[in-house]
Amino acid sequence: MLTGRKHTAIDSTFLAELRSGSRTAFDALYELYKNDVYLEANKRLHDPELAKDVTQDVFTGLWLKATQTEIENLPGYLFISIRNKVLRTIQRQDKFVPISDLLQDLIANKERPDQELMYKELLATYETLVNDLPDQQRIIYKMRYTENRSPEEIAEILELSPKTVRNHLGKAVNKLKTSLMLIQIIIYLSEKH
Repeated sequence: MLTGRKHTAIDSTFLAELRSGSRTAFDALYELYKNDVYLEANKRLHDPELAKDVTQDVFTGLWLKATQTEIENLPGYLFISIRNKVLRTIQRQDKFVPISDLLQDLIANKERPDQELMYKELLATYETLVNDLPDQQRIIYKMRYTENRSPEEIAEILELSPKTVRNHLGKAVNKLKTSLMLIQIIIYLSEKH
């Protein structure tokens, strides 16, 4: 995976050649990293076609950026690039990123000193949002996503119909989705400064 990779001397050599406009160096970096970039994008988007588009965008950005700026940590650059492009894709597609993916991004990206604080604040905000749900929605949401129970199991335990459980889950997820999308945008904007 990309998060486990370290910047190597080979990366530095290819990046130096790429700064000079070497298509061969670009092709070599593409071959070295394309699978990792694709897997990282697909892990967040859960959509192979969109992940391919993000992969292409990341490498197009690399081609353009490498001729203008010195990249000192290629895996880090690619990771941040993927995250930013995925966020833009999500905003365009109006998709929801699970809170676990957001938290994982904050844990994995230790380049900024405020990441741990952002992680703690995001987790606290998420817990507050869940606890502020109406009682029935909160109970069902926690049973589904904390205890990992199926809607059918929840329906049986709470003596409700599966449809009622799904309706409560849908309402809870929509409330959280709206709030968390705003948080994602705030995080994204804070990372641009």
